Amino acid sequence: MDTQLANFPANQFDLSKLTPQQLKIIKSNVAKNATDDELQWFLYQAKELRLNPLTKEIWFIKYQGGDCIIMTSRDGFLKKAVENPEFTGIQSMEVRAKDEFSMGYENGKMKLEKHKWQGADRGAVVGAWACVSFKDGSQ
Repeated sequence: MDTQLANFPANQFDLSKLTPQQLKIIKSNVAKNATDDELQWFLYQAKELRLNPLTKEIWFIKYQGGDCIIMTSRDGFLKKAVENPEFTGIQSMEVRAKDEFSMGYENGKMKLEKHKWQGADRGAVVGAWACVSFKDGSQ
């Protein structure tokens, strides 16, 4: 990955604009084990998407083998949705191991068919779902 980032234009996002304290906070909490090139790439993406890594709207994840990804969190997606004037709401929930859960398709669109649970011990989180609605009634 460092090779891919070697030709990244340095003037696009300048790490020198961060104070040493800000850089330390980001490297220890938000972009653990990131090289300077990876950190620059991550912060550039955050800036372009107007997502805040310190409030966990966007994440940097580095795997043991050295591969890394940048991922938008649920809060990041929600922030972007709210910026859309057509957005009217969202329903979402985690799916746990003991839940009764199924999704299907209707008219070529994914649809929640059933999500049912009982009691406090629902088991480990195994997934999540979200349904977004817009002013025109579409989801």
